[in-house]
Amino acid sequence: MRNKILFAILSFLFLFMVHSGLFGQEYYLKLKERDRNLINEHITRVVSIHKIEGENIYAFANEEELAKIRAYGYAPELLKHPSDTYRNLDMATNIDQMADWDRYPTYEVYRAMMKRFEAQFPELCRLDSIGTTIKGRKLYVLKITSQVDELLPKPEMFYTSSIHGNETTGFVLMLRLADHLLQNYGSDSRVTKMLNESVIYLNPAANPDGTYKSGNHTVAGATRGNANGKDMNRNFPDPRVGTYPSGPHQPETIAMMEFAQSKNLSLSANFHDGAELINYPWDAWVSSERKHADHNWFEAISIQWADQVHSNSPQGYFFPGYTHGGDWYVVAGGRQDYMNYWHHCREVTLELHDNFLTATELLPSFWNYQKESLLSYIEWLQTGVSGTVMNEAGVPLEARITVLNHDKDESWVRSNPYHGHYLRMLEPGTWQLEFSAFGYVPQVLEVEVTDIDSSQTLNVILKKAVTTSIAGRVYEFGTNKPLKDVEVSLKNTPHIALTDSSGWFQMDSVSIGNFELRIAKEGFITSLNEVELDTTQQIIELFLFPGDPESFEEGLTPGFLTETNPWTIVNDVSYDGLSSLKSGEISHNRTSTVSIPLKIAARGEISFALKTSSEASYDFLKFYINGEEKAAWSGETDWTVATFAVDTGMQVFEWKYIKDQADTGGSDAAWIDQIVFPQSFQQVSFEILSSSSGEPVNEALIQFDSKSQLTDQAGIFVFSEVLRGTKIYEVSKDGFQNVVDTLVVSFVNVFNKVYLEEIPTYSIMFTVIGSGLPVKDAKIEIYDNILWTDNEGTATTHGLFARNYEYIISAEGYNPYTGVIDLKADTQLVVMLSPVLTEDPAEVGVFWKAFPNPFSDQLHLMFKPDSSGPLLIEVFDPAGKRVFEINEDGMESHGSSLVLNGLDQLQKGIYFLRILAGKEILVQKVVKVE
Repeated sequence: MRNKILFAILSFLFLFMVHSGLFGQEYYLKLKERDRNLINEHITRVVSIHKIEGENIYAFANEEELAKIRAYGYAPELLKHPSDTYRNLDMATNIDQMADWDRYPTYEVYRAMMKRFEAQFPELCRLDSIGTTIKGRKLYVLKITSQVDELLPKPEMFYTSSIHGNETTGFVLMLRLADHLLQNYGSDSRVTKMLNESVIYLNPAANPDGTYKSGNHTVAGATRGNANGKDMNRNFPDPRVGTYPSGPHQPETIAMMEFAQSKNLSLSANFHDGAELINYPWDAWVSSERKHADHNWFEAISIQWADQVHSNSPQGYFFPGYTHGGDWYVVAGGRQDYMNYWHHCREVTLELHDNFLTATELLPSFWNYQKESLLSYIEWLQTGVSGTVMNEAGVPLEARITVLNHDKDESWVRSNPYHGHYLRMLEPGTWQLEFSAFGYVPQVLEVEVTDIDSSQTLNVILKKAVTTSIAGRVYEFGTNKPLKDVEVSLKNTPHIALTDSSGWFQMDSVSIGNFELRIAKEGFITSLNEVELDTTQQIIELFLFPGDPESFEEGLTPGFLTETNPWTIVNDVSYDGLSSLKSGEISHNRTSTVSIPLKIAARGEISFALKTSSEASYDFLKFYINGEEKAAWSGETDWTVATFAVDTGMQVFEWKYIKDQADTGGSDAAWIDQIVFPQSFQQVSFEILSSSSGEPVNEALIQFDSKSQLTDQAGIFVFSEVLRGTKIYEVSKDGFQNVVDTLVVSFVNVFNKVYLEEIPTYSIMFTVIGSGLPVKDAKIEIYDNILWTDNEGTATTHGLFARNYEYIISAEGYNPYTGVIDLKADTQLVVMLSPVLTEDPAEVGVFWKAFPNPFSDQLHLMFKPDSSGPLLIEVFDPAGKRVFEINEDGMESHGSSLVLNGLDQLQKGIYFLRILAGKEILVQKVVKVE
């Protein structure tokens, strides 16, 4: 008795040390919360939930997580760790002791058993170590199938257990299942058919460091987490949260991810303890928010599993039996969602026993309860639609099989590239299956699934696609300069080319069809273009807009919105240059947001540099487009560039730094820099005003963005879709000086006021004289105006700009007069018209001839003298100024003629000769030459 008591005390002290710092602390706790949103969005991200009973949440946590949940304001009650509860945990120290399957193997015996399976059944079994744990233990996987070394067209499935180290029922069941399959091949027709038609992978211990936490000799003291205290079923990439939902991937997680990548798994299950049910996707969302495309199929196979368990177990076991994962409670980072989303593998989660570290005497019973379900689940591989995908030469293809109008969230499957085999399990219905592979013509076939467990074979041969070539040149938009080293690629194909110095690229042997053509070059905005390729060679011209990244070197550019907990420009951290945009300083449970709305002109990409220094897995930088989360970063992330496709239309780009309810890490901030946006439209409004009066100028001509428009009565015109960039505009209007300037169109609508300076105008007052008297009704034609003189012989025109004008004056009875005036100011102009001589001047007047005309220094006048009055001769310039005057005393008389001397002083040009002789007046135009 004394020895038993001593043993019990020592066991308790040992377990206490295991869970209290010697091996790293792992706590089991209870906290209260009724709000499902808080549970699904926050609590599940901090602690590892075991179960929820009403308002009571039971969970596991390491020391960091315990401090975190307390900082959230909860007061968790620390409970006795499930591994501390006494139970019989007999250990097998040799393989023979595992004969009745009522013990746990030591780690050495586990390794020996796995190796013996391979040794005893070399035609059916292969052992592989897919990785090594933190403590150096092996992650073993058995491959079990007939002709094990041959790559035969069979569907593949995977059973894995005990990712939580203290959930060990499945550990022994996987070993026993391996033994059952291997021992019964050839004698049991059911097992024989399974191995002949399927490839089965078994991983009994996914977390041996947790299972053997106390040492290789015992499972006592096993922990949920690995040697780092991490829950690895919260450590996989998550379709909702992102790549690192709980920090960096653990070595065991990476090994499982690489294993899945190397296979073409159709079906999978991972085994746990802590409840009694089968859990199907999604774990990341509640069913009302998002369902798997095959939700009904998952529910049906889950019901079958539960029903078969109920038929082979005592009443009360395995209830409620099945559930949608997120409806139970949301999990981020679980392997079930990872396998479904990233590897298109139908995986479920099996909870085998309410308790942890199942007592060894109960292990045979759980085999009896679960055996039929374990075998029946494998047989799902022989249902649905299956076959091979080959080309016409019989070469296997890696094809994508998509159920049209059904598949979503990566639920499509693929064929195995080694032998072309595929499997698509489906619920009853009529379905359209599309088979597609690069370089081949897609094929759509209709299938009818009559029952969920029915099967049909559909072998598909894809024809080689007709190929063509695509070529062209890439230019810089605006300058039309050819661009070198532009990367031109057809998305989702291996086709890629670089332009040469002339901007030329060419891709040959391209399948005909519709593709997205991506054009990218550093310093330019990436362009995505839809192209339809047919049998004729396509030669296209492409243009790239200069990138002009937003680098915050000149402050926060208008268009960025950051009001509450604003982001700010800093000069101590940057990706390029001196500045970057840093998240605001915020307290716990707060968010700092910066956003910018843009109307995207053409499909393209947004790229930006980012950096985070935050509490890993709890405080995040998240990026959204139109409210949809695209990516999240947490912890210490050095500068990296992220790129996302962007559609046309109105898009809101948003960056959020989100803190949880407690604690900080690093610099507690996020930074963004060097944002390259897709090309976008803005609205540009012009308002044209008079600089002198401030009044609107209507019908002003605006030449802008390759368009010409007139302003309205308010002096306004709006250009609705203007691409970003620096642009030239010109505004013109009669009576105003033209304005030519540049305008920068960025991320906000532009309202541009332009003031026009009025051009000064002048007037000309004409005075028309004929025969020494004012000429009434003389017609004056100047520019677009026609004037008529009044009784005083005057007429005035207004509003003429400074320039040279030609004018013509005509009047009845006078010779027309043509003149030119260089107008620079208001001007009075006297014009003398010469009468039309209708008779011999000798008969009607004094004079009949003035010669020579043109003259140089002298004018000769021939006349018929009239002695009735004095003689006066005057010469006027075109402006009416008298420049020469002479009376009889200054004339040299030669009988009936006179000679005018002294005219050599006049400048060359047009003059008017006016002669008064008695009562007679005669005006004649003369021209002075050199």
